[in-house]
Order: sequence, then C-alpha cells, then structure tokens
Amino acid sequence: MKWRIFGTCLWVGAALTASPMAWAAPAAVCIPAELIPAKATTIPVNIPAFAYDALSTTSNDVTVLDGTTGTMAAATLGPVAGGWNKVVPSQPLIAGHSYEIDFNPYCSYGATPGGGKIKFTAAPEAPLPTLVGTITGTPTFTVKDYGTSEIAIHASYTLADEIKPWLAIYELALTIDGEILETKISPTGAVDAQGWCDAVTAKAGNTHQVMLVARLPFATTVESAPTQLEFSCPAPNIGTPAQEMLTPSPAATGGATDNPAAPSGAGTSKGCAFAPSSAPAFGSLGLALGVVTFLRRRLRRSDS
Repeated sequence: MKWRIFGTCLWVGAALTASPMAWAAPAAVCIPAELIPAKATTIPVNIPAFAYDALSTTSNDVTVLDGTTGTMAAATLGPVAGGWNKVVPSQPLIAGHSYEIDFNPYCSYGATPGGGKIKFTAAPEAPLPTLVGTITGTPTFTVKDYGTSEIAIHASYTLADEIKPWLAIYELALTIDGEILETKISPTGAVDAQGWCDAVTAKAGNTHQVMLVARLPFATTVESAPTQLEFSCPAPNIGTPAQEMLTPSPAATGGATDNPAAPSGAGTSKGCAFAPSSAPAFGSLGLALGVVTFLRRRLRRSDS
C-alpha cells in the first residue's frame, strides 16, 4: 500500500504547486498623480504655475474650464522642477471667475484612487511672499523614546501679511535642523509639528535650529529666522540581530539540519519534500491535508 500513499503525496504536492492562489502576485501599487494646490478654494490670479507630478504627460492630460464663461482651454506643460511638471493655463486667470482644472490621475483603482479635478475661484493679484512670519515666545517641545525618539514641537508665529493670501496654496512646515516635520498650522499662526529624531538631529548635538518654511513649486521658498532650542534628539538605536536570526534555516535552503535540537524529519513530511519558502495559500493547504486524511482513512479500512 506504500505506493498509494506516495502517490497521494505527489498529488498533494502538485495541488499545492498548481494552486493559483499560492503563486498569484499582488497587484502593483497604484498611486494617483496629483495637481497642486489641490485644496485651495481661492487662488490669486498671479500664481506662478500649478504643479503636476505625473511621470509622463501630454497636452491632453490637463484641461482648464472657466466655469463663469463656460469656455474650455488647454494648459501649457512646462519644464519639470523638483519632480513637478509646470502647468500654466493657456488663458490668464480672471479674478472672480470660477475654474475647474481636470487632469489625468493615471490611477482608477487602489485604496485612494485619484479624483482628477480641482475647483477654485480666482482671487485678485497678490504679491508673492518674501516673509513668512516671526516667532512669538519660546516653542515648547517633548521628546519620547520608543527605541526611536519622537519629537513634538508647539510654537506660535505672527504671520506676515503677505503670506496670508497664500496660506492655503503654499506648503507651510516647521523644520528642525533642516528636516521637515509633519506640521499643522492655523490661520492665527499656532503651529503643531512632530517627527522623528535621526542622524541629522543627532549630529547637531543638543543645539537645534527650528524654522517655519513656506514652499510652492516654481516659486521662491520663504523661511523665518531660525530659533535655537536646547534638547537631545538622538538617532535611532538599532542593534545587531541575534546570530540565530542571521543564519538561514535548513527548511529555507532545502538542506538538512545540523542542529541536534531540531526534530527529526524537519522540513519533510513522510518522505514528501515541501518547500516552506514558497508558502501555499491556507485554503489550498487545508484542502490538500483534508484529502490526505480522507485517503488514509480509506487505506486503514481496506487493511482491516
């Protein structure tokens, strides 16, 4: 009866190998293209350009609809800077008119498929900012050690008048030693920012420079005067993995074990070799084991 058991092992191995679920590759990550500024409801007519981060674009990928007049115009795609394609409407924006810019997000599936549109009202011309603001008082901060240290900073700024029409258009962020932190800023200038200590902050020692920075593609970056803070922000403490974690297991390499503590027959099942590194889907494995159990019961009954 051994040949029947061996045949079952081959059948199970073939079932596991042929399972489409076991070998199905995950779908490629879909990240939609973005056009910014995306969330501004009013934009001054003299915005230098819109920024589009699609890798490859044509003149058909972006169109501009003047919702007030109902006219459609194309957009001129200019040179790439900082990973952004320069997008300029072929017709100048008109203050008071509503606009809709339609763009190709190149992604219609995934967790966050792109919307492909931004809507706004054109505001009167405003000078591009050269100042962002001045700090008020001394920032407060906390550093929490999770193995990697998290830094959280709260600060208050008196925002310059010239930045106010551009608050929803420029990206404002607090930086520490030149590293950008995740930042929330209110129209009144209250800033909450957090990030992680790294090699840059560790190199700075206990003296750190904090600045408020305003950025917009195709426009000059504006920075506040630096503020000095004293605290320790060490780099992550990453240890060396244990030696047993660095040595591949015999099952992963298909070889026998030299570890006397390993159970006999490790990596095999009754002479039927499996490849643990190519783990099958649990559904296929359960089906295969169920078939083996069923056939073994039939063998016991025939022997009895």
